[in-house]
Amino acid sequence: MEKKFESTRYNLVKSTGFVLFGSVIINILNYIFTILIGRLLGPAAYGEVAVILGLSTILTVPALSLTTFMATYSAKYKAEKKISSLNHLRTRTVSYVFVTGLGVLILFWLSLPWLSAFLKIGKSSLFIYAIVFPISLVSSVNTGTLQGLKAFIPFSITGIITTFFKLVLSLLLVNLGFWINSVMFAIVLGGFLSYLFGHYQVRSILFLLSRGLRGRPVHKKDFLKEIISFAPHIFLSTLFITLFSNIDLILAKHYLSPTLAGFYSALSVTGKIISYISGALISVMLPFVSSSHTKKDGKSEKILYFSLSIILIVSGGTLAFFTLYPKLVISLLFGANYLTVSPYLYLFGLAMLFMTLSSVFANFFIGIGGKKFIYPLLFGVIMEVVLIYFYHENILDITLSVVKAAFVMLTGLIVIFLISKRKAKI
Repeated sequence: MEKKFESTRYNLVKSTGFVLFGSVIINILNYIFTILIGRLLGPAAYGEVAVILGLSTILTVPALSLTTFMATYSAKYKAEKKISSLNHLRTRTVSYVFVTGLGVLILFWLSLPWLSAFLKIGKSSLFIYAIVFPISLVSSVNTGTLQGLKAFIPFSITGIITTFFKLVLSLLLVNLGFWINSVMFAIVLGGFLSYLFGHYQVRSILFLLSRGLRGRPVHKKDFLKEIISFAPHIFLSTLFITLFSNIDLILAKHYLSPTLAGFYSALSVTGKIISYISGALISVMLPFVSSSHTKKDGKSEKILYFSLSIILIVSGGTLAFFTLYPKLVISLLFGANYLTVSPYLYLFGLAMLFMTLSSVFANFFIGIGGKKFIYPLLFGVIMEVVLIYFYHENILDITLSVVKAAFVMLTGLIVIFLISKRKAKI
């Protein structure tokens, strides 16, 4: 058994390497984008861009849920050698979510007057960015399928395409004087090009796999049964994690002055380096856990422990660097104008470490079909909102609120895991 897990661990590390390499490129491009756009636009205008991106992340929770759903079932059907079932599931999902995406787009446009007034952001920027929603929905089906099939090279390339065009077009158009709207347009175009690439890759891989593996198609009744039984807690998990990661930005924009909100956005972007670094391993872990649980080979828990140990080493080391050299980190990324937030970097980094570990447990529970882990995630979000509602006088107040809520959420997930482990062997 130990030798078999050595093979799994090797594949996990190798796959993580592929995704990490892609993630490094994506994060480098993202940080170049953040730094250059932040400097070109200034704190106030950059604060608007950061809030729109944070808001859009919350609005694309269904897309992230679909990615997780398709990753889980792609790994499951591949382990069961039901490739035609997977292809049928993917086709139905794409048709359903595209129509849904168009409906949500119209509703979002209708709500623009209220959103614009609440966030103090121009309607045109929100109008343009909303177009990315239906695109991200259908694209997420392809991305999740690639993730579940462990096709991590094209999985990474889809993200690189989006980020590259976002960076290049944004810089070009901002320098031409089109300002915030140009950033929104660049993101929409990058997402569309990424979808085209992902669609081609999925079709090619499934065609090759289907030549050697067969399985009955998923009938409509079976498809709906899969959605009803499994999708809701995936959606809720994604919703709560995404809310926790971004709602502080929105509340900071609402409660703080435009300049302070811009400073807090810079702090948030810098602190989230910790979660970005570990994101590759979390993405790879899910299909491995799902496949292991489907095969009942007893490796699921070992994969969790291995993932946690790697993340603690890597993210803990990053947090230590933030603690020792906060001014250096902030000045390198955003320049001397943002040094005001350097004293709070270690605190926000600690919150992101707790958040990253929580994401590991959440993805593990999704992979094994767990449900009770939803409650600590929900409580963490509620606690974050309540704390910020009462304590929002300055950047330190909001940062401490995020740290406390993240710690409580992680503690709850650990308790759920220990209880489930005692009741039954995972």
